[in-house]
Amino acid sequence: MKLFPLYNIAFSAGLASTAYVFAIMGGGDNPIALLVVQAIVLLLPGLSLFTKGYKRVDRRNITFLVVLSIGLLLSLIVNIDNYAGGSIGLDFVLAHIVGIVGMLFAIQWAVTNLSPETLMRYLAIFLVPLIVLAIGVALQEGGWTSRAAPFDIHPNWWGELGFAFTACTLALHSNKAKVLLIGVAMVLFFLVQSRGALLATCVCIGVYIFFSIKHMIMKKTTLLRIIAAIIGTGAALATQQDAVLQAWAFIKGNVLLLDNSYRGVESGLSGRVDGWSRALSIFAENPIFGQGIDTLNEVHNGFLRLAGEGGMLLLLVILFMIGITFYQSLKKRNYMVASIILGYIVYVMTYPRMLNMNLASAIFYLCLFYWPNNHNKIEQRIHKHPEKAVYWQAINSVH
Repeated sequence: MKLFPLYNIAFSAGLASTAYVFAIMGGGDNPIALLVVQAIVLLLPGLSLFTKGYKRVDRRNITFLVVLSIGLLLSLIVNIDNYAGGSIGLDFVLAHIVGIVGMLFAIQWAVTNLSPETLMRYLAIFLVPLIVLAIGVALQEGGWTSRAAPFDIHPNWWGELGFAFTACTLALHSNKAKVLLIGVAMVLFFLVQSRGALLATCVCIGVYIFFSIKHMIMKKTTLLRIIAAIIGTGAALATQQDAVLQAWAFIKGNVLLLDNSYRGVESGLSGRVDGWSRALSIFAENPIFGQGIDTLNEVHNGFLRLAGEGGMLLLLVILFMIGITFYQSLKKRNYMVASIILGYIVYVMTYPRMLNMNLASAIFYLCLFYWPNNHNKIEQRIHKHPEKAVYWQAINSVH
């Protein structure tokens, strides 16, 4: 039996297992956990070296990966003295860089050879047990009255997982399934009070719905019904101003926690504003190579942290790839990719790392490497190798 019919399932199961590994082994500061995750995601690309018909790399994607890897290593080498006596050991930094590069290689291989939409659908399914289990543990430990940290993992890690899970649900065929699973994710967000991930998820879903409706081919009667529903909803809300104000007060105080003395606006968003200022100062002092990867753990902004740690080189590479991918996704009307990219941008505005090994980053990498239409890819391969036409068509049918 050929291996390729199982690759989509196996690769998505491997990615999902990384979340389970992190939950079991205590999260991201464990170098062993990082190496285990790296081994998992590199397994299938490694097996493909012995499987006929699989393309190893995509030229554009591997160029980006090489440039990014050089930037990461240069930042480490130039700033090697900054790790002496620091809170983060050099062994962790090396494991983290190797893990990021390994995951990026595995993701570009998957984008080149597999179906990203199918991977995301399987991922959503595989993550359901972990999400539901986390909700159950949170309800047993503190219920709705305190910020939950299932399995003693930081709540924001669960927020990262919730964002990745929600992004994957957008690839599902059934709208009912999307709504159901997004509702489950919202329960998790509320329990762990992960505000940044919740906001990013809402942006991702909102943009996806906006693009889908905007370019949807609709009958005039359907369009009139939507307009009538919007007007009716607006009129109903206008007559219920007290209820609207109460709802906003609940969201502001209990969901976004903007008035909270420890995590609200007056606290500088839990000290995040001070961290942003420090990252900007460090970037101004070290604009080319930064201060060194993983040296600004207190900075909760992925872009500013990348600028402070890796300098202009890494920041420009990432921004270039984001711009190209977002433009192509809009041009080809791949609104799921565009929505996830925008959601991830919002997500990293209040969270530490732009480059990471969690599933939120993995989904972002899937979008960042951007996949062309699979049928066009198959046609190009058949044109170059007509003797393999039956083989490539078989692969396309199982994707």
